[in-house]
Amino acid sequence: MKSHSSHSQRGKYGFYYQYLTIFSFERLYFYLIGGCFACLVFPAQAAMIHYQAVDLPDAIVDEDLWQYRYTVSDHSFDSNTGFTLYFDATLYSNLQNPPPAVNTDWDLLVTQPEPLLFDEPGIYDALALIDRPSLAGSFSLTFVWLGSGMPGSQAFELYDAAFNSIVSGSTVHQPSPIPAPPALWLFGVGLFLFFSQRKTNRITVFSQQNT
Repeated sequence: MKSHSSHSQRGKYGFYYQYLTIFSFERLYFYLIGGCFACLVFPAQAAMIHYQAVDLPDAIVDEDLWQYRYTVSDHSFDSNTGFTLYFDATLYSNLQNPPPAVNTDWDLLVTQPEPLLFDEPGIYDALALIDRPSLAGSFSLTFVWLGSGMPGSQAFELYDAAFNSIVSGSTVHQPSPIPAPPALWLFGVGLFLFFSQRKTNRITVFSQQNT
């Protein structure tokens, strides 16, 4: 009797059990999608500086002339903050000074590498003059390459308004594919699972109602 009563009760309220199951799944996917969306809208600001190295015609014999073109992304600068790129004194010389202007939002500074002063590196420094300066332009300068092969990655730092280093890293070669943010993949998978589960649950509920 007890088993029969339990079975009858489950059949009687089966629709409500299924409804609660659907609600739980929908709530779970809602949280998943909402969390992924928040990651997309408010991403962690890990600054990226990509570079292209362009081989230029040599103006002087035995001086290998190149140009770096930089693209800065994934960081919002405030006024009086900026970034610095370092040029190893054993690999670079004759940095273009003054460098080409980017736009009126930035103040640029270049110093030369000093191999006789403990291999003091040269710098390319960009200081933001306003909050959220435009990053649409290309930061660039020419230099003489002292190394072999193609110029590569460089060290860089981001600094705050007190010139304290807040982020450090290395530039990344521009042709390298830039992967989509992981949150974007999670958002797409969550969206697909959400609608797939809803479709499956609707079919199940419809079948139970007709049995």
